[in-house]
Amino acid sequence: MVRRARHALGLALALGLVSTTTRAQPAVQPFELAWEAPTSCPDANAVRGKIMESLGALFDLPRDVTVRAQARVDAHGSGYELVLRITRGSDTGERIFHGPSCEPLADAVAVVVAIAVDPNAEHNTSKTPHVPPLVPEPSILPSPPPSLSSPPPSPSSRTHISSVAPARSSSPNPARRSRPARSSRSTRRPFPPPRGTFRVGAGIGLGIMPTPSATTRLSIGLLFRRVRLDFAAGYWFPREIESAANANVSARFQLWSVGARACPLYPIRSLELSGCVGIEAGIMHGSGTTGLQQRERAFAPWAGASLAPGIAWRVHRSIAIWLELEALAGFTRPAFETVPSGVAHRAEIFGGRALAGLDIRWP
Repeated sequence: MVRRARHALGLALALGLVSTTTRAQPAVQPFELAWEAPTSCPDANAVRGKIMESLGALFDLPRDVTVRAQARVDAHGSGYELVLRITRGSDTGERIFHGPSCEPLADAVAVVVAIAVDPNAEHNTSKTPHVPPLVPEPSILPSPPPSLSSPPPSPSSRTHISSVAPARSSSPNPARRSRPARSSRSTRRPFPPPRGTFRVGAGIGLGIMPTPSATTRLSIGLLFRRVRLDFAAGYWFPREIESAANANVSARFQLWSVGARACPLYPIRSLELSGCVGIEAGIMHGSGTTGLQQRERAFAPWAGASLAPGIAWRVHRSIAIWLELEALAGFTRPAFETVPSGVAHRAEIFGGRALAGLDIRWP
């Protein structure tokens, strides 16, 4: 009988261990984090650790919804700017924080993501370092679904997730007490105003002029968060060639142009990838230099479309160095001829430019 009792007791302990281990496995990972920040900031693993520390034992509870967080930190003036986007089910919200260093921004991400995963995590956020007062721009983050221990909130009483860790409650069973009232005064974050941008660059051009030519471009525009709009003026420096029909005849050609471009932007840390599409038009000027009884000047219109992938390196909030490789497709082909020698130059349909320069941004 003693042996059977011991056997039953061992079996019960084994089953209890298996049951406990099974309950500790979450059905779905409670959060996903995409973290982009300068190398001087905490890395993604450190931020995930802060989130799990804020969740505490709640991390092991099974869930049917995964919270997805996208956090991007950039240098901003003398400090840093955090753009935090949280998706919970079909709801998405975005907030912007500013801080003197990366550490408080990482703490803010831990607090906000933990509360988005489970509102009861607010009672555990005291384990994380104190988050100093940050200045978030107003936005609406998705409200968590109601818990089983409280009735569903009415539409007028829904609250938003606070960016600062709430004070720990002294209640012996904080998981069952009602959530503290939070301020419901929140408005949808407006789009930030665009910045001004002035670009100057130089390089080499092919196809439009008779031979490879030095070229330059000045542009001024508006810089939004994900797109840049440019209004540009370009110049192709003069090139002189001999007529293909008569080696004794030579002429000089040059081109002025103006245009507009739209450039989607894809920032990656301090780099900024772009893909510009645009249209431009101008005047090609040709003049005879030798072999002609009377030197004459002629003008012909030129117009075309452009496609320019590029990259910019932000060395400062207000200064960037850029490089572009631009493909051109002409709508017109200006042609110049001399009498009786014939055509001296005809622009090609396709051409291109390689340009590099400086980008100055304000404010």
